[in-house]
Amino acid sequence: MPTENDTITLGSWMAFGIGDTRYKEYNATVNYVHTFGDLAVGMGYTFYYFLNTVLYQNELNWTVAYTFNLPAGI
Repeated sequence: MPTENDTITLGSWMAFGIGDTRYKEYNATVNYVHTFGDLAVGMGYTFYYFLNTVLYQNELNWTVAYTFNLPAGI
């Protein structure tokens, strides 16, 4: 079950070439992050699709982040 420490994000974007080009690309993403105090661990998936061809690409990613709490004035 999801908790307040879990985050799921969905996103997409599209790119078009400018000028005399047929370039068109669509990307869809999904990412999951779980936090353990100041430590965050995540994983994600990106789907790339090139509309003017039959080419597509899949990508998996993993992330680790840590929040450093610095004293005020630094």
